[in-house]
Amino acid sequence: MLYPETIDPSTLGLLKSLQSKSYLDDFCLAGDTALALYYGHRKSIDIDLFTNKNFDAQQMIESVQQDFSLQLFYTAANTIKGSISNINVDIIAHRYPYLNDPVLIDGIRILSEPDIIAMKLNAISTSGQRSKDFIDIYFALEKCQISSMLSFYQKKYSQHGDMQVLKSLIYFDDWTFLTGLC
Repeated sequence: MLYPETIDPSTLGLLKSLQSKSYLDDFCLAGDTALALYYGHRKSIDIDLFTNKNFDAQQMIESVQQDFSLQLFYTAANTIKGSISNINVDIIAHRYPYLNDPVLIDGIRILSEPDIIAMKLNAISTSGQRSKDFIDIYFALEKCQISSMLSFYQKKYSQHGDMQVLKSLIYFDDWTFLTGLC
C-alpha cells in the first residue's frame, strides 16, 4: 500500500503519465517521492526516475519533448534534469544492481525499499547536507534496523566501504543551518 496523499495530485498524474510511455519502461520511481509514497511521512514534490541501464540522453529528451513540455535544467551522459508543468523531473541512469526487482504498486513502477534506503545512505555519504535525507532515514528506522540498512548499502555499493556512511550519519559540522541552534 502506498500513501498517494503525500504528493500533489498533479505530480501523481504526471508520474503515471510518464510511466505509461514505452521509452521510460526501464525507469522506476526512486528517491524522496518514492519513500514518501512508501511511508507517508512527509510531502514530496518531485519525480526521480531511475534505471540501472545506460540510455542516450539526447534521444530521451527528444522522446519526452514529443509528449511533454520539458524545460531542461541540466543534461549529461545518462542524466536529464528538468521540469514538466513546474514539477521537477530527473531521469537518471544509476549504474548499480537492484537489490530486489522493482515493483508495480497502485499503477506506479517503484524501486524496492531496500534499494531506495541504500540510495539514501549513498546520498548522505556523498553530500550529507540535505536534512530531508536524514528525515527519510529516521522514518525508515521505524521499519528497518540500521544494520539491515548498512547491509543494503554494502550490497548495492559493494565497492564502497561503510565507514564513510557511518561517519556521514553523525557528522554535522558543515551544516550551516545549524548555526545558532546549538
